[in-house]
Amino acid sequence: MHELSTELGRFIGGGISLDQLRAVFRDYLAQHHDQREPISRWLRTTVEEGRLSATIWLSLRDLFDDPPAALSLTAAVAAPRTAERVQQTKTQAAIAGSTAHATQLASAHATQLASVARIERRKSAQPAPNDGEPLRPGMIVRERFVLVEQLGSGGMGEVFKARDLRREEAHDRQPFIALKVLNKEVSNHPDSFMALQREARRAGTLAHPNVVTVYDFDRDGARIYMTMEYLEGRGLDTYLREECSSGLALEKAWPIIRGVALALEYGHQKRIVHSDLKPGNIFICNDGGVKVLDFGIARVINATDGKSEETLFDPGKRLRGLTPAYASLEMWNRESPDPRDDIYALACVTYELLSGKHPYDRLSAKTAVARKLAPQRVEALSRGQWEGLRKGLELRREQRSASVSHFIKPFAPQSTLRKYAVPAAVAAVLATAGALAVSARYYRSAVEDSTLQVLQCAEIPRPVVQQSEGAVA
Repeated sequence: MHELSTELGRFIGGGISLDQLRAVFRDYLAQHHDQREPISRWLRTTVEEGRLSATIWLSLRDLFDDPPAALSLTAAVAAPRTAERVQQTKTQAAIAGSTAHATQLASAHATQLASVARIERRKSAQPAPNDGEPLRPGMIVRERFVLVEQLGSGGMGEVFKARDLRREEAHDRQPFIALKVLNKEVSNHPDSFMALQREARRAGTLAHPNVVTVYDFDRDGARIYMTMEYLEGRGLDTYLREECSSGLALEKAWPIIRGVALALEYGHQKRIVHSDLKPGNIFICNDGGVKVLDFGIARVINATDGKSEETLFDPGKRLRGLTPAYASLEMWNRESPDPRDDIYALACVTYELLSGKHPYDRLSAKTAVARKLAPQRVEALSRGQWEGLRKGLELRREQRSASVSHFIKPFAPQSTLRKYAVPAAVAAVLATAGALAVSARYYRSAVEDSTLQVLQCAEIPRPVVQQSEGAVA
């Protein structure tokens, strides 16, 4: 039965077709007649527990009849023959002596075949992009992902909302994913595939409700792409700009602070330092959830200072990045990654949420040190809360809060006992803004910044972009 479970997983993941899955089951049952009932019971139980689509069970159920009724996926796609195949199924079941079962079986297969036929027709109708052709909505990637709309673009590539045909085939209620496609210059680098595969693998280990889920990593011709969770809501950068110009009360900001803190703490437990936390990498979902994107981006060197919130990349070294306004002094000094780098960025974000402005006027940590700047106190905070925030904002690592939990402790309500409670207060804050659209800016950050472990891999130069003197890439 393990063999069947493995092949079933391959089918759900798009590794084999329905015809191939049915052939595996048919051959196995032919060799193990005594296993028909246990396997049938196992499949039905899996469906009842919600771990398997009922559609898949319906497409296999006739194989457990005696004799099994075989249907061809290829014949199903040929529309003129679909009705004939359904009629054949009815006749075979009637000969077996079960007219009622024949009608039910034929109806189920007709529904399944019609669904598969629709998907196959969509595939054939969608143009497959050539390697050098710009991607656009309506194209299909890897014969599976139909591009719906562009969500964002940047120097590293593009992110699209895409419809996953495999999910549609399995009648998944959420068929949409976010598909990130790297541009030609990055994709063509000889070591980029290996580097970004490691990024995706590391990202896949971060299974946490406050971390954006990365599904898969692959290539389609010369194009390298990654699929990830599709979110609806908006980036925290947009929220700060539009709704938080004068700051939030702590009780309203706390669920956001807490959600980000839980994501960082989880990454630190996995020995992963985010290294580029900023409002553009924090996403507030329509349901009130808080998600963090892009763990593990490496450091930049030889970058100009500035106030921009865009990530800088060094074209001469490995694909590295930081955001000046949120990067710790040690990151600028090219020191080894440390959880306290993330704590500095979290403290900056917390200060912005509570005051509506950056603690150092969006200047970098090294500029703040050179000018001997200090953040102004947030008057709404108690003495203990302000001391906790100030300690997180310390410009030198040895003086900064030692851990995420230590940093957020002064802000936590006394009644907060459960770490993973749903942050309903976030939804209440966002309700005043009405229906929220997907943040294209957020997905642009996904393109620019989501290169988790490239610092461990090959030197991948950034594409040359013409820009004015002093501008930030």
